[in-house]
Amino acid sequence: MFKVLKSVSLVILSSLVLTPMAFSREYVEIKPEFIVNYGMDQKLHFMKFEMSLRLEDSADALDVNIHADLIRHEMIMLMSRQETSAINSVEGKIEIQEQALEAIQKVFLEEFGKKMVDRVLFLNYIVQK
Repeated sequence: MFKVLKSVSLVILSSLVLTPMAFSREYVEIKPEFIVNYGMDQKLHFMKFEMSLRLEDSADALDVNIHADLIRHEMIMLMSRQETSAINSVEGKIEIQEQALEAIQKVFLEEFGKKMVDRVLFLNYIVQK
């Protein structure tokens, strides 16, 4: 299930005010949160996180919702094969975020012929070591 959120930007340049609609972006929150085991060593590790996707076009929110299960599958597979060092480092988290974006964009390219998502945000990122 998805929760659709709107983010609005307001830019002020001197006395010029641009309308919020000109810069509005829609975020789709993926629910429920993810709980994934990860790591290739002998000890089992777990992580919990929430994820939001920023859409290139707010009209695509329904299509994102329709493909929720496929998005969840891609994210679970991506996160479960991560190394412990990547999960725990800042550089690793940035790389994982980029990999997540690429994986989700690939899904939408195959299904709709366009990327649809231009940013992935991880929220409440909790790791059990």
